[in-house]
Amino acid sequence: MDTDSAIGTPVTSYDILKDGKIKAIGQDRFPLSWVRDWDACTQKALGLTMPSDFMLFFPVFLWRSTVTNCRNFILKRFKTNNFEDAFSQFYIRGKLMSPIDVIMTYAWYLEHDKYEWHLDVNNDKDEINDRLPTGHKIKEEDTTAEVATGYHTGYYFDVDSIKRGYCLSHYVTGKKLPGCEPFYATSGVSLYNLGVTTTNGFCDTPKKQQYCKLLLARHYRYVKEEFMTARTNPIDVTLMQKVENFAKDAKFSCARYRTCVQYFGKC
Repeated sequence: MDTDSAIGTPVTSYDILKDGKIKAIGQDRFPLSWVRDWDACTQKALGLTMPSDFMLFFPVFLWRSTVTNCRNFILKRFKTNNFEDAFSQFYIRGKLMSPIDVIMTYAWYLEHDKYEWHLDVNNDKDEINDRLPTGHKIKEEDTTAEVATGYHTGYYFDVDSIKRGYCLSHYVTGKKLPGCEPFYATSGVSLYNLGVTTTNGFCDTPKKQQYCKLLLARHYRYVKEEFMTARTNPIDVTLMQKVENFAKDAKFSCARYRTCVQYFGKC
């Protein structure tokens, strides 16, 4: 999870794992220049092109063995036992690189069945598949929607999405908190995308939006279940106040973001 990412709704065990497979969520963002840079470096590191970009939705979960196996694959490809030597050979000077995209691309090709794939192809599946080798094309079942619990604020920063997730996570357990009333009547589709507009492929039609709402309803059933059984801790905004007080004592401030009191009304 990047330091410039935000959790917009509680992460439950169901958001991580299903039937022994880790959920992997990606999105087609190849028109962006830096994503094309990531793909170029990934191709040089693995000899394989990215099926999707996995640097938007967070947290990203991986089997530990996937990281080890990907590393060993790269070492073998560059015929060395020293990863620094391998890195110096596949890093393209002047281009950006995404380690998580390298690892998830490895998983797509070589550990595909260990993950449950949810790729937002933005209705460009055929175009993406033209770049992928036979036997590794994106199938329809790889493009089903799934709830993304966090997102990369470097690209999208939607404060209301974070607050909506906080409010709804308590609301489903029977708690109505001050300042949360406007969110209780919302459809939640914008929460689904966590700041990403619904013009993306997952929720870009009325029919798909209805499915996204069902996914959200299911997500909050699991949130309620895990809160009530203490498997997941409710978000406690008083922790934000402690951080702010510590920062204040240290004479440090982040003017770009709202304070806890400004954000939630009270702490």
